[in-house]
Order: sequence, then C-alpha cells, then structure tokens
Amino acid sequence: MKSKLPENLLSTTLWADPKNPIWLTTRFRLRRNLNHNLFPGKMTKAQLTRAFDSLIQSVQGTEFFGAGSLISADTLSPVEKDFLIEHYLISDEIDETRPGQGIFFDQTQKRIALLNFGDHLCIDCFETGSDWDQIMSMLQSVEKLMGEKLEFAYSETFGFLTSDPSMCGTALTVETYLHLPALIQEDRLNSLLDDIEEDVVAQGPGHHPEFIGNIVMLSNRYTVGVSEETILEDVHRAATMLEAQERKSREKLKKSGADCVKDAVARSYGVLRHSFQLGTLESLEALSLLLLGADIDWVEGIDQKLASELFFNCRKGHLALLREVEGEKEAVRKARATFFHESLNEAKLNL
Repeated sequence: MKSKLPENLLSTTLWADPKNPIWLTTRFRLRRNLNHNLFPGKMTKAQLTRAFDSLIQSVQGTEFFGAGSLISADTLSPVEKDFLIEHYLISDEIDETRPGQGIFFDQTQKRIALLNFGDHLCIDCFETGSDWDQIMSMLQSVEKLMGEKLEFAYSETFGFLTSDPSMCGTALTVETYLHLPALIQEDRLNSLLDDIEEDVVAQGPGHHPEFIGNIVMLSNRYTVGVSEETILEDVHRAATMLEAQERKSREKLKKSGADCVKDAVARSYGVLRHSFQLGTLESLEALSLLLLGADIDWVEGIDQKLASELFFNCRKGHLALLREVEGEKEAVRKARATFFHESLNEAKLNL
C-alpha cells in the first residue's frame, strides 16, 4: 500500500532508541487558538481554510520544525489514520477529518503540529532526554516566534483559551511514559501512586484507563492556576520516584529469582513464540514481561530497540500499512502471531 505519510515515519518509532529502559519518552503538548476566531469545531469550511493558511505559514520554516512535511488531514485513508493514532498515542482527534485540517511533521517525526483539530494549533514534542528546561525553552521560543505573526486567544483571568475549558491557562500538558512491570508484578504500584502529588494523574498509554503493556503515563492534572515550571517539577518528581522504585524492584527480582515472575516471563515467551493467533492487548502484556526478563538477564536475543518496534508494529494500523494485513479480525490476529514468530526468532529463555 502506497502511503502519503513521510517515508521515515514508517520505519521509526518514538521509543526506537530510548536512553532509559524504564523512562521511555515524554510528550510536551502546547495548545493555542487564534484570537477573534471560532474554535475549529464551530468553523465553516471556508473559515477553516483561512485559519489553516495562516497557521501553516507560521509553522513552516521555523527552526523548531525545520523543512518538514505537511499532510492534509482529509486525504488520509482510514489505515493511515489508525497508524498515526497508534504511533503518536493520540486518542481519536484525527478520526473525523475535514478540509482545512492538517498535520505538519518535522524531519525527525518527533515534533508535529496538529492544525485545526480540537484547537487551532497543537504542538507535540516527544523527547527521550531529561533536559526538560531546554525543551521548554525551545517550545516557548517557537510559540513566541509564531505569536509575532498570529494573535493567540488570551484572557487575563483564564490564560490561553482552549476548546476544552479545563486545558486553559498555560495550555501545556506534559505526559511521561514509564514501563513499570516489576512494580505491577509485585503489586506495589497502587500504593506508590497514592503518594504522588494530587496535581499528577496516572493513566495508561493514550489516556487509557488501564496500564496496557505495564506502561504508566503520568501527566499534569491542571493547566489553570499553575505555572509551566510547577507542571514540569511535579511530573518530573513523580516520574523520578517511580523510576527509582522500578529499578529497585528489578534489582531485587534479579537477585531473588522469584519463581512466580519467572513463570510469568516464561509463559509470555511461549505466548509470543508459539501462538497461532494473538490479540493486541495480549501481545503487549506478554511483550512487556519479555522485556522485563531481557533487562534482568532472563531472556536473550531481545533488546529495548526491538521491543520498542514490536510495541508499535504489532498493532492493527501498523500491520495494515507496513505488512498490508487487512480484512477480518481473525486474519489480523494470525498475521500478528506470525509477525512475532519472525521478529523473536533469536529470543531464548535463560532461566
């Protein structure tokens, strides 16, 4: 299937080379809206088009985004939409598209601008590093530069205005993704989450209510009445605490060799290596435990880079676009199982 998406987007993942096997990545999302304009959901086609033209002129050519590439949202196929939703862990923002909406990708695919969806402008930046101050400085610089060309909607009382009133104020959300299988296996996660600041909320990837694949997304609960510095400090503090606790739990498991966890890892190995059909959730749970086993030397032949690729590429939209797997649910499940058989051919248990 020939895709309109950037070619290197199809061959990379957000976590393909993480610097930390526990702290996977962080998304910084900044929302802005044009002053004296309706929110995108209330705009006519002509109004959306005019707003789109103004927005893209301000986005293109900035140092933050570079040359990049633009895709009109209404030209995306259903498979391409599924791919983007899975790849960027966004909800259903791009499920329903109209003329006058678009997505601008930088050359690394880790910085994107969503134009005229929930808000007029939504900048997403994914980073695996820990220098959050530098990242925020870059975001503030590009926002200031764009603000010289565009007038953003701002209230002295509520801050920057957004289509979702709860996102006003700084209009900044910070989402950190942590892989915490050891804490979940030891049934310690919930008690630790009770100790984090009330300004930080824990959810699954893409705001899912469950921790799919043992991945916990921490994000700021509020954007109104708090500064950007406070948001960064609260989320970073909570993530650092959980990372340290997960690391301790992994070291403990490596020394003790807990039979119940070894059994869970071995069963996961069997599921991924020998199943005839595999569902998405089942695959992600098993992959998570296999990666835990690899990190504590119970599994050979799988590293963080491969696991990260599998985490994304086993999903329906990725299978359809990258391996041309479409059709009935059963056919997709069979193709997913085959995909894991081939990808984990070198994996071996070392229990």
